[in-house]
Amino acid sequence: MPRRLPVKSIRMVPTKTLCELYKAPCPGYDRPLAFRFHGEPGHSLAREKPGHSSSRVPVSNQVLYNQHRVEGLPDGKARSRYSGVTTIVPHQPQPSFEDESLAFFLHEYCVYPSPGIIRGHLDFLEDMYRGSDRASCIRPATLATAYLSLSRHYKSSTLYVTARKYYGAALRSIRKDLSVSNKNTIKDETLASLMLLGIIEDIECQGQDMKAVHMSGIAKLFEIVGQKVLDNVSSSTLYSWIFVQMQVASLTTTSPMECLVISDKDLDISNPSLRLALVVTRIGQFYREARRITTYIDPTVTPAEQRVMLVTVIQQALALGKEVALISTQAMPSKLQPQQTTDKRPVASKNQPLISFNSQWTAATWTFFMSCLTVFFNRLHLCSMTLLALSSEGPDGPDAQLARAAAAIAEERLKVVAHMVCHTLPYLFGEVDEKGMPLPVPQRRSVIMYHIVWPLSVLIASPFTSPQLLEM
Repeated sequence: MPRRLPVKSIRMVPTKTLCELYKAPCPGYDRPLAFRFHGEPGHSLAREKPGHSSSRVPVSNQVLYNQHRVEGLPDGKARSRYSGVTTIVPHQPQPSFEDESLAFFLHEYCVYPSPGIIRGHLDFLEDMYRGSDRASCIRPATLATAYLSLSRHYKSSTLYVTARKYYGAALRSIRKDLSVSNKNTIKDETLASLMLLGIIEDIECQGQDMKAVHMSGIAKLFEIVGQKVLDNVSSSTLYSWIFVQMQVASLTTTSPMECLVISDKDLDISNPSLRLALVVTRIGQFYREARRITTYIDPTVTPAEQRVMLVTVIQQALALGKEVALISTQAMPSKLQPQQTTDKRPVASKNQPLISFNSQWTAATWTFFMSCLTVFFNRLHLCSMTLLALSSEGPDGPDAQLARAAAAIAEERLKVVAHMVCHTLPYLFGEVDEKGMPLPVPQRRSVIMYHIVWPLSVLIASPFTSPQLLEM
């Protein structure tokens, strides 16, 4: 019998000739793999070697595969002891760590705008990352944050080391970008990279001091080029993100934060988001001025001069409080307002109130605003007590009456705010849905947990938050 020459494969991708011949829809061959995070927190992410037996078998089928193996068969084949049929266990393709980290980070931290969501969060990042060149600072900054978030999810030291490598590359790239950037503006990629490094600092628990220095540096950049953050809060989720984080930093720094100061005539206050941002800015200005009067008072200032300053700042705070009440009841659309219902969890007491929203992100944004009100009314109460102690006209004087009235208003509002925030936590933690029904599995997202850390710390530190309320 003549020998046949071996036929070498030309390794061509199959065509869709048959589909065209029979005029059938062709699904194609180049299909991207969908990422599925099968790993559990704490499990190792080490990839198996190509020749290892476990690399040929899915993790979920490994035990079954080991039970059905028969000695003497090649690796990768298994024979059922019941049917005697030999089956080939296919190799499971695995995405790269880079793609998996990016997919995980975008899934956990990106919030896209919709009718029931106020603004969004990081919805610009994917397009910015995909459209940037390889020398852009946004690439290492995004990869560093993505690797770090996935390393915390899997508790993987390998991913953590990679995240630190990209973190160093991001610092070098940002430094280079700032040294050659235009003096008249700051690129959005540079700002986004700086903000992503702030997320890394928060995940790494480097403390509020480091975050305050970080945000003060960004504020200095805005002041150098003459930009105002509030100019683009309503139109850019990047600037709204910077605005929120800068407000937190403004409460712990002595910097004036001139980039946050803007006159009312330059803003369209008919926009609810912009009006809310303007109120938050005024709260920050009041807090810094009141802190200067009550805490960092100049020794050369007399008690009479301090009383005059306290009366002025308290009157401004009361006017601001009226505007806050007006916004809460009239300015916000109904889809963004809190919804009153009852907590239907078995562990909750009967008819326990619950506050929910159309989305968890809106609830997190509302909680941040409530924390700003907590800071505002706490400082107003302190100013009132200080004025009452400095009053020289007796308990019936105008200054004393103003101080007692302001203190009573502040104390009442602090208790109401604490009560509302605490009854929003079951929904924020994903334990119940919008109607208060318990969920079988809590639906928690990293972006929500990340953004309620500061509001919860403010709530816990408030002297008007009762221990019984915190233990609910």
